[in-house]
Amino acid sequence: MNKLLCIILLTFFISPVFSAVTDSNNSFEIELTQIPPGGEKNSKSHHGLSDGAVTAITLGSVFGGIGALTGIGYYFFKHSPKLTCGFACGEKCHYQLVSLENSEFITKSKHTYLIKAYNEIENKKSGQYLIIPDTSIEPNTYNTVYFEVPYENKEINFKIIQASAAINNKELDSEIFINPKTNHTANIPAKTLKSEEGIVIKQGKISPQKDKLFAINTCYKTLNKHDASKIYAIIIAFEE
Repeated sequence: MNKLLCIILLTFFISPVFSAVTDSNNSFEIELTQIPPGGEKNSKSHHGLSDGAVTAITLGSVFGGIGALTGIGYYFFKHSPKLTCGFACGEKCHYQLVSLENSEFITKSKHTYLIKAYNEIENKKSGQYLIIPDTSIEPNTYNTVYFEVPYENKEINFKIIQASAAINNKELDSEIFINPKTNHTANIPAKTLKSEEGIVIKQGKISPQKDKLFAINTCYKTLNKHDASKIYAIIIAFEE
């Protein structure tokens, strides 16, 4: 009888953990041939494309449960316990940066908000960019994208351009994190340059880091848990 009771209790405690695991069901409608070369110089190619180009259109990492309490998950568990993890992309195959010299993969796509973000970029021929096409996010959750920068131990200037439908102040917010998979996860302060009509532009600076792995985190905070999901897109520009 005692053994049976132990099994029942063990099942009760374990089930919520595994039920929290969430697979990303997002997919990007961008042909591989439309993606311009980018990423690190030594990255392997895939039909003439860099790994960065391939990972920039691939989702599907599993995030949640036990994994939610490490790195960024633990950060939000401490600082924003009312938020739950949505999904993480690039957890195992980190996104890499691309150039925008050939931008037709954006301008000729069906991604309304990605195009909206792209139109806010002033100098499109310089720098390296992280591209996150139109993506869905549920109320009071956060989405995470892990990515690598090609700069090591250098100061990095960045500009986050987030595009969506019109939103309330801070309802949909994106931040860059350093050390996203360690106990030293921290967000990077950024100054808001613009916030109107669904466009939020933030600018900041990252001090030299030994680890080239970063994460961009997008939160959707609302007082009404029955609010509909939102669609957003992000382009981050990086310069040394």
